[in-house]
Amino acid sequence: MCTLQDRSLFPLDLVVTKLSGTGSDAVFLGILRVAADEDTQLVRVWVTPAGAILCCDMRFRDWFGVSGDSLVGKPCHSLGKEPEALTT
Repeated sequence: MCTLQDRSLFPLDLVVTKLSGTGSDAVFLGILRVAADEDTQLVRVWVTPAGAILCCDMRFRDWFGVSGDSLVGKPCHSLGKEPEALTT
């Protein structure tokens, strides 16, 4: 994943191949490319184990009309219509 300045993410694939050499003399080539969009009905939000929001993907921003910056640090349960129902 790659993070943008507004704390949103987009999926990347890292493709690496060995060009030459062995051991510590090996030379590799790496390429980043945008990952295939596997499920258009899926949005993602990354959360700490304590429940604080770290960032979200661009689809989440588009669907819900919020910026990644406005979510960072907020508790995950604040995303629900009834936040108290989501706390445990």
